[in-house]
Amino acid sequence: MKESSNPPVQGKPWSTHSQHSEYTSALSAKESLSGQSNLQVKIRKYADDTFQVKTRKIGEEVTSPEKRSKKEKPKTRAGRRAEKMRRKSHQENPL
Repeated sequence: MKESSNPPVQGKPWSTHSQHSEYTSALSAKESLSGQSNLQVKIRKYADDTFQVKTRKIGEEVTSPEKRSKKEKPKTRAGRRAEKMRRKSHQENPL
């Protein structure tokens, strides 16, 4: 199996570059775009026998989902009870 140097990017949206009625014209459009190193290109066939050339940029920095902040409420009942007990004990015994 051939390994690619760039891992596949998942979740990024594809934009439609052009639409063609024949596969050969779509292939020539794909080949003209595939020379760019920061661009992924694919051909998508639709049920009405049309072909779309779709592109998306790669190599952009992927932002990770933000972690839950400490001020956010706990999701579980046990977590809510523990938070309530911490607040209660802090009110009774301030340091």
